[in-house]
Amino acid sequence: MRTEKGIIVPDEHEPRKATYLQYTDYHRFPGGLKKLEFVVETLRRLGRDPAQVSVLSLGCGNGSLLLPLASLGYRILGVDIHKPSIELARQRNPFTNAQFEVADASTFEPAEGFDVVICSEVLEHLAEPLRMIRTIERTMKDDGQAIITVPNGQGLRELLGRIEDHLCDRLGMRRLLRGVRRLLGMPDPDKKRTMHTLNLMQDGTGHVQFFSLPGLRRRLERGGLEIVKVAKSFFIFSVFTGKRGDEWTAIDRFDSWLADLLPASMASGWYLLCRKARG
Repeated sequence: MRTEKGIIVPDEHEPRKATYLQYTDYHRFPGGLKKLEFVVETLRRLGRDPAQVSVLSLGCGNGSLLLPLASLGYRILGVDIHKPSIELARQRNPFTNAQFEVADASTFEPAEGFDVVICSEVLEHLAEPLRMIRTIERTMKDDGQAIITVPNGQGLRELLGRIEDHLCDRLGMRRLLRGVRRLLGMPDPDKKRTMHTLNLMQDGTGHVQFFSLPGLRRRLERGGLEIVKVAKSFFIFSVFTGKRGDEWTAIDRFDSWLADLLPASMASGWYLLCRKARG
């Protein structure tokens, strides 16, 4: 491995994944590895020199999804309204091709459009997601792409999360459930949240939107976007296992394979590739 102008350049025979995963723990949580691979593969399919591809992330949090992309040479700008999260992203960032700004992502006005706009696990937290969708469309180049990821608001994972939050917050069972999680080797939900963002001023999951895929599609169309591709995250079993390594576990593979076989309505979430609506 060598460094050129602050960008980590992998040796010819070094696995790309081993290079970019060292800059994040995103993949250590349920669905994280599959999502990272989806984003990296989407950018790779552009078929362009990474240094010529501009990527904007709206609601980037701590930058955990962006630093792996910066390590591959893409020109990154992450925007989030929460100052402590952006400050942490800046502290973690060793790359000159990645910048982080404090700004309201839903009203962000860049000087020029981006090749790829990412909005990951954000829309479900917004009272007015259409406003953000229109910002995504506005900040894309005319031939640009958007990567939007959301949980399935009607799915089994979301339902179990709401039940757990009720047991913790209403019935005072937080300590007991945390102990059960440790016994089962499950990831701690607080660690998962702080991996994404330091903005924890929200109860439970903080979700105020519970999307179905048809409902989300209609909202995207109202905001000027159309879906090009839908990828499914996982079914449910990955939630109940811990993950320390950088590779797929047997449960990861099975859960992902099962989600890909099942209807989209049964997946825990979706990764959407969008473009500006035509016509």
